[in-house]
Amino acid sequence: MDLVGVLVQAASAPGMEGALRMENGAAAGFQWVQEHPHAFHMFIRDVTDPEISAQQEALRRASVTAMADVMEMEPPETRAGAQRRQTEQLAEMIVGGWYALAEWCLRHPEVPREELMTSMLGFMWLGLGQMQDGARWELTLGGNVRTGAETASRDGNSSA
Repeated sequence: MDLVGVLVQAASAPGMEGALRMENGAAAGFQWVQEHPHAFHMFIRDVTDPEISAQQEALRRASVTAMADVMEMEPPETRAGAQRRQTEQLAEMIVGGWYALAEWCLRHPEVPREELMTSMLGFMWLGLGQMQDGARWELTLGGNVRTGAETASRDGNSSA
C-alpha cells in the first residue's frame, strides 16, 4: 500500500477520533517510512526531472487533501467553525512538518518511533487542541512587517 493509503487507513480506523486518530496515523506513517526509506526519499528529494517533480507535487497535493479529509472526520463541534480553506492550511502544515520529521528520522535511525511521535503530536496536537476549542492567534502587527524601532514583540516590549 502507498504512504497516503497507509496514513488514511490508520487515521480512519474504527474508534479513531481526535488525538488518537493523529497518533495512529503518525505511527503508521513513521513505520512505513522506516520500512520504505528509498521510496520516501523519492517523495521529498529535490529533483530536476519535470516528470518526477510533477509526481512529487501530485503526491503532496494528495497527502494534503487526504489529511484535510481525515481532519473533517472529526465531529463538527470540534472544528470550531473552521472552513475547508483553514482545514487545508492546517493540513499543509501538518504534512510539511511530518515530512520534515520523517526525513530527520531516517538520518537518526537510533531514535525510537515513540520519541518522534511524542515530539510531533506534542507540537501539533496541543496547538490544534486549543484551536478545536475556538482559540485563534491574534496578530499584534496586523500582518504588517515592521523594522527597527517600530518592531514590537508579542509581549509589547520594544526592540531597536
